[in-house]
Amino acid sequence: MPGQTEMKKNWLAIIHVGKTQLNLTDGEYRELLKTRYGVTSARDLAPAEGKDLIEYFRSIGFQPHDKKKTCTFCAPRPRRERIPEDVVYSASPQQLALIRRLKDDIRWYTADGFTGWLKRYFGMTEIRLSTEASMVITAMKGLWRSQHRCTCSLIEKSRRGAT
Repeated sequence: MPGQTEMKKNWLAIIHVGKTQLNLTDGEYRELLKTRYGVTSARDLAPAEGKDLIEYFRSIGFQPHDKKKTCTFCAPRPRRERIPEDVVYSASPQQLALIRRLKDDIRWYTADGFTGWLKRYFGMTEIRLSTEASMVITAMKGLWRSQHRCTCSLIEKSRRGAT
């Protein structure tokens, strides 16, 4: 039945959005599926179980929201597994690509704006480590939001919560 397949795709998408919004790690999410429903993937859920999982997510704080109100840079990231303190990773190609994208989209007022900003605020001339890249990305997102006057729903919610 095509109608049932479409319905299943819709609630699967809602479940995954809920997982991200609730900041569940993959391990926590799979454990929840295993203990509540005896499955390892949301695809294996029956329609009634899928609806029940969505209701459970709502009961612990999931609030579906309109995609159009959230810009790319304000969308929540999924929580990753904690990295041990003695482990150091190089900056990933995805992090470096995001930094390049933000660097191109931000107005710098001098020719060497980005390198001067990086040296002034972070005391470095190049980004090598994943932790450094993460700090720079967070700061650059703030610059981007202020220059583009971001008015997405998540920014408004965080401002209301901070006051």
